Amino acid sequence: MKPRIYDPTEKDFSHNGLGIMIDTTRCDVTEEANGKYEVEIEHPLISRFANYFENGYQIKAKPNDQEDYHIFEIKNTYKDTFSNTILIYGQSRTYKIGNREVRHVAIDSKNGAEAMAAIENGMDEPSDVKLFSDIQTASSTVFEARNVLSCIAGEQGSMLQYWGGEIKREPFKLSLLRRRGRDNVGTVRYGKDLVGLKVKFDWSSIVTKVLPYADLQNSEDGTTNRIYGNAVLSDLATNYPDVYAKHIQFTEEQGVKDLASLNRVAANYFKSINVGSDKPKISIELEIEKLTDSEEAKEFAKIRNYGLFDTFSVYHKLYDIHIDTKINSVVYDSLTEKNKKINCGDAQMAFYTKQSYELQETIKTLTKKGYMSEFVDYVTNLINGVEGGSVLQYPKNKPHTTYYMDTDS
Repeated sequence: MKPRIYDPTEKDFSHNGLGIMIDTTRCDVTEEANGKYEVEIEHPLISRFANYFENGYQIKAKPNDQEDYHIFEIKNTYKDTFSNTILIYGQSRTYKIGNREVRHVAIDSKNGAEAMAAIENGMDEPSDVKLFSDIQTASSTVFEARNVLSCIAGEQGSMLQYWGGEIKREPFKLSLLRRRGRDNVGTVRYGKDLVGLKVKFDWSSIVTKVLPYADLQNSEDGTTNRIYGNAVLSDLATNYPDVYAKHIQFTEEQGVKDLASLNRVAANYFKSINVGSDKPKISIELEIEKLTDSEEAKEFAKIRNYGLFDTFSVYHKLYDIHIDTKINSVVYDSLTEKNKKINCGDAQMAFYTKQSYELQETIKTLTKKGYMSEFVDYVTNLINGVEGGSVLQYPKNKPHTTYYMDTDS
């Protein structure tokens, strides 16, 4: 599909607008899971559309195999006078809600649809991009002096952090869905890397043997008693050259009250508590045009028809294991209407999410006296570990205030 260009104020995209950009030589749409949604167009510099290649003008392009079109707003252009071409960069028009702000929106035990409605009602101005969610999970958060886009994704306390889900963008609608992609769309067999294919396995966090323990508090005197349960082996433990053991703490919140309940809860670690922890993490980068006609290449060529958020399985021949993975980025050639590049694997955990998880794990261990001192030490080390962070106490002689800072002073 050749892209179309429209006036900045146009809202009816059923016609061809200012015209069809028939001389376009490249039109790539990139969408990342819960991330950016952009178009990059290469077009002759001299054309009847030259005056329209400005900020705010809108581009209609086919973004994937599932949707007929999406609308992108031009944000940047780069003119190459040597090759007489212009590169046009646009963002999904749903980014418009990033121009809207909320002053104070408190959400208390609401589902996704109710939370989205609260954000919409709290906007400083109405938007033609409507918000939607089908997530039934109830959660709570507070948005204070924030732009609407960051309320939904990208910052601590966002809906994406507390409600989870998968973002879907349409020209006049931004949705946070419980599930957008398809489940188990296929299996590919991995033997070796190929031209156009990069597969990376991360074995650093694999666990095949859990050594469970719990710290139980005596209600009478407040002392803590640590108990250790029976080791739990993964069904895949014998598939690897070594046993990967790790002590895992279980808590009263998980139903642990004594040794028997500890063993009962821990027995489900690989089945339901931390499914997949006994397998390596995998990341795949596939450039479809570079694949050869070999049998190995044909296996991974199947992925060309998969879409964003789709899950599939990779079979590792050497270790005889199936590793589930998800497509987290797609580059789509809008002119040929084919996927051009696909990335799969675990999305990178945002810094605040990672630190929040580590903080919660640390707090679980602070059940004995002196916990506040240990907590301060932990936060100090956490911040000092970030480039440019520091912890200051004031005044120096008899400090009564502690400042946790993201700068050196």
